[in-house]
This record gives sequence, structure tokens and C-alpha cells, in this order.
Amino acid sequence: MRNLTFIALFVLLMSHVITVFAEELTIDQLLAMPLKDLLDIKITSSTLQEEDIRSVPSAITVITRDEIRRLGATKLEEIVKLVPGFQTARLGVSGTHNTLVSRGRRLGSAGKEVLVLLDGRRLQEDFAGGIQFLNRQVSLDNAQRVEFIRGPGSTIYGTNAFLGVVNIVTGEYSVARAALGSNSMYDTSIQYARFFEGGDISVFAKSNVDDGESLDTYDNKTGLFTDNSDPFDNYELYLKGSLYDFSGVIRFQGRESNRFYSSNLVGINANHWDTNLFYIDVEYDTSLSKRFDVSASVFYTKSTTENDANITFSPFLGHENKRVLAEGGGYLRLKYEDNNGRNGLFGYEYRRPDIVKARNQHVGTSNVELITQVEKPRTIEGVFAQFQDDIFDNLRYILGARLDDFSDVGSHFSPRAGLVYSYDDLHTIKLLYGEAFRAPSRFEVDVSNNPTFEGAENLSPEVSKTWDLVWLYMTNTSLFSTTVFSVTIDDNIVSAPDPNISGKLTRINSGTEHISGLEIEWKNEWLPSVSSRFSATYLFDDAEELTAESRTLLAASVSYIKTDYVVTLTSDFQGAKYDANNSTKGYSRLGGRTVHSGKVSYLAVPQTDIYLKVDNITDKFYYSPTQRAANTFGIPNRGRTFEVGVNYSF
Repeated sequence: MRNLTFIALFVLLMSHVITVFAEELTIDQLLAMPLKDLLDIKITSSTLQEEDIRSVPSAITVITRDEIRRLGATKLEEIVKLVPGFQTARLGVSGTHNTLVSRGRRLGSAGKEVLVLLDGRRLQEDFAGGIQFLNRQVSLDNAQRVEFIRGPGSTIYGTNAFLGVVNIVTGEYSVARAALGSNSMYDTSIQYARFFEGGDISVFAKSNVDDGESLDTYDNKTGLFTDNSDPFDNYELYLKGSLYDFSGVIRFQGRESNRFYSSNLVGINANHWDTNLFYIDVEYDTSLSKRFDVSASVFYTKSTTENDANITFSPFLGHENKRVLAEGGGYLRLKYEDNNGRNGLFGYEYRRPDIVKARNQHVGTSNVELITQVEKPRTIEGVFAQFQDDIFDNLRYILGARLDDFSDVGSHFSPRAGLVYSYDDLHTIKLLYGEAFRAPSRFEVDVSNNPTFEGAENLSPEVSKTWDLVWLYMTNTSLFSTTVFSVTIDDNIVSAPDPNISGKLTRINSGTEHISGLEIEWKNEWLPSVSSRFSATYLFDDAEELTAESRTLLAASVSYIKTDYVVTLTSDFQGAKYDANNSTKGYSRLGGRTVHSGKVSYLAVPQTDIYLKVDNITDKFYYSPTQRAANTFGIPNRGRTFEVGVNYSF
């Protein structure tokens, strides 16, 4: 029913907008932004103050809307591969789960070490500590840009801004897209934006359905491969608006995934994920004087998740998980800025995430529902301050700190310091230090009645201490940056056998880890019609000796743009990965792989381009690590897929 609703909405709005007169735009105006315009982008993720790419005191990558459209990217994992330091891989949690990893360190499947924001609003949920299934497929169709911070962000955001921050910034423009593709896929989205005196409003709607690709999945229960598939059904509605000093957001999302793996268990008809989310917030932002601004926000969100997984077929045994999460809170911020570039930020944040319901039922043997989580809330409070000023005309510093207090796992203090030195108009050097923390998730602290894990009430937050040395070279046609980083992780949280329950794992704080590496980013305009992006990452030290993440990452994209068409080719390489398991060697080595993708767009009529997109052009077959001891093969990835679509800007 909801698919028909979205299709009807799309057709209705398209029939309206095609009657609207619009000036003619060429393909390069639609899909190409000059590199020099990067300096005009106001980056806010790092400090909550407006910075440009030279002055921002972070190792940062910005992917703009024109690049997203040239690539044909509609999901976050499609552009992560172009960002140095970041990588992604498929998981066996469901057909739509992918990792999100910064600087080679990940525990579990949720992506707890990277904070993901949508228009500055936290997408992380407190249960698993990551963006998990519900927010994993947030659309990029209405994204104006995506800001990737490589390094800590807890001084501003608190927990989970541990090794990286990603902020998806949506735009206020009117655009529609419709696409058909392999596996009976269809994808429709539309955004309508309107500006009026004192404010604006935008409405974005999307529906994406895929019948799934035929894939052989390894079933560790039988030791055989099962002919399977990975269908999914996603929808979302995002309303954003402002009126004078007030602004707000309302968001609805639904995610459904079937078959494939569910909680790393193979299933055909039994495996099922279904989640729904509602989010609303209201913000007030006003100037108290020429130097002081104050802002305040309140929010509420609620999500429901039902997860069915097959355990055995004969006799049939499965489990049904039902989970309801809710969270409310808000913040108060005071900003100061004078005419000399000196600025300050002071803030208070309050959140109250609540596990309303967490139940599990073994279907086929019992109708008894087991409580799998302590069904109660916890409170989180944070106070923070930040100050920036010039030491000299070409040397600027930042100092900041935040104190967080959790009602169940204690407090943590996160400091920050940095220097940004502008040698001349071309060269910038940044020396940065920051501490961040990741509070144990509710799953890690108080999970129970789980066949694999048992909660550990005495867990402490793990702490990262990061040094970054960044050199940035930028002209009107070229951007080149190198970052050398060193991270020390204290009280790192790891899995270990539960000393009290045989056969189960738990979490413990265990010693210190060290990660260091080199990140390179190079973006260049060779000619007015030819541009490229290149990124490289090499980890000198891994968090683990046998790591499920690649030590070496390479990615490149090249675009050729003419008056009425554009061609983009992308390649990404991930080095070998090691998956610990029950095999004779104790691990599987998954060799490095290279995947190529491409997109061709043609400006058929003014403001309308049609396109052909091909992912995995060579039909490369490869596995991703499972991080599950019983699966000695891996998680299969999709082969070559085609997509044909149309974009209309109005």
C-alpha cells in the first residue's frame, strides 16, 4: 500500500512540475561545481561555527551534491569509498546492513565508532550504539553535501564521535528522480522546496523496492550453501522548514528486509526485518546582540523493530525479536563572535533514551516471551565549551572541552586543542589533538536471554586520544591533502568468554590499542571538461593483528563533462581482510578486491537528464568478513547491476 502511495505522490507532483516554466540549464550547470567554489561552502560539523575547508580545525572531506549526482549515489556507502580513512563492507545482519568504519577500527556491526548526523541531528540509537538497520539507508537524493570528519568529535557531540563524524546536509531545492534497474528494482523520489518571506519549507519523499539478487549463502547449521536472495523495501518522508527564528524537522522512515541473513542466520521465508521510525524536533535560534546568538531545541523520536530469524528447519525453530525504542531531549547553546574573528561556544545537552520494549520469543518450541533487555531509560547530560582566536594573522588556535555524564556508566571529560597555520594562499598546516569516548551501548551493558552474548554492567567507556598532522594545498583547480594520524585507545571494549556462563561471550575493558596511518586526498580539474578525485589510506598499525578491515584503501573517480552529457567512472580497491573463525587455521584471508562502477548522463531536454548507471562493471564476486566463528566462508556481495533513470530539476 505504501509503495502505491509513493508512486501516486510521485506521478501527481511530476504532472504538476512539468507545467512550470524554468530557464534552460546545461549539464555542467546541473552536475558540475568548480573546485574553487569549495571555499564558499560553510562547514559546520567540526565546530558548530561556519568554517571553510582551509580554516576548519579537522581532517575533513566534503562530497558535494554535483559529485553525488555524477556518481549516481543514493546511499551513504556508495560515497564512503571515495573518502580517505573510511571504508564499508556488507554484513550478515540483514540484506541492507553495511559497516561504516573510520581508521580501521570496528567492534560489532553497528558502527559505534562513527557518529552519523542528518542536518546536524544524531542518527545513532542507544540500543546498539550505531545507526544500525533503521538509519543505514538514509537517502542522498536530497543531500546538498556530506561532510566527513576523520578523527574525534566528542568535544561537541559526546559519545560515538570516537573516530569520525559524518554529517549529511540536505538542500532546499526542487528535484524529482525515477529509476528502474536489475532485480526488478524501482526507486522514486521527489523534493519540493518553496521560499517565502521569513522562511522556507521543503518536502522530500522516497520509495525504493528491490526483489533481490540470487546469491548462494553459507549455512553453518548444515554446512551447505543455500540458494538465497536479498530483497528490501524502503520508504522515507522528510519535512523541513523555518519561519523567522523557528525551524523544525519531521521524519518518517520504514525499512523492510527479507531472506538472506538475519542476525547472521541463513533463512529463506523465515528471515525478516521490519522497522519504522518517527522523529520530530523544533529549534529556536535568535540573536541577542551583534555578538551573541542563542539557540535551543527539543526533540522526540520513537522506533519499532521486528526481527525474525530461522535457527533450524527440521523441526522448525526460529526466534522473533520485538523492540520499541524512544528518546527525548534537547540542547541549549550560546554563541559568541566579534569583528576580529574571535568566537566562543557554550552548550548544554540532555537526552533520555528509553528501551520501552525488548522481547524475544522462540517460535516452534514455546510461546513464552523473554525480556532480552532491561526495559528502562538512562539519562545523558553534557556541558561543553569551545573558544577560537588568532595568535597571529596566519595562525589560529582552538580550545574546547566537554563533560558527559551517563546515569549507568559514569562520566567522561573530552578535551580538544588545535593550531591552523596558513603559510600562504595555497598552503595550510593543521596540528590537532582530541580525546573522544564511546559509552557502552545498552546491548553491551544489560542484554540478557541472548543465545550468544550476556551484558556486562561494570563496563567503562573506551577512550581515544588522537593526534592529526594535516597539510592542505589548494588552488582554483586542485586540492591535495595528506594527514598523518596516531590514535591510542584506552580501556578498549572487546569480546571475551563470559566467566559465569559457559558458551557465551560478554564485553570487557581490555588494555590499550594503537592505530596510526596515512590518508591522502587529491581532487583536480585537468580541463574545464575533465575532473578527478583520488584517495588513499594506509594503516601503519592496526587495532587488531587479524583485522576484518583493510589496511590499504585506494579509490579514484574521473568525470568527463560536455554541454549535454557527462561520463563518470569510479574504481575502489580494498586490501586483504582477515575473518577469525572455526577453520583449521583459525581465520580466513579474504584477498583484496577492486570494483569498478560507471554512470552516463544525457541532458535530454532542459533541466532533465536521463542516465545509465552500472555497479560492479566486471561482475566481480567477493566475500565480506562475517566476524562469526561458525561461518568460514563470508558474506556474498552483489554482482553487476544496471539502473536507468531520469532526474528533473524544477
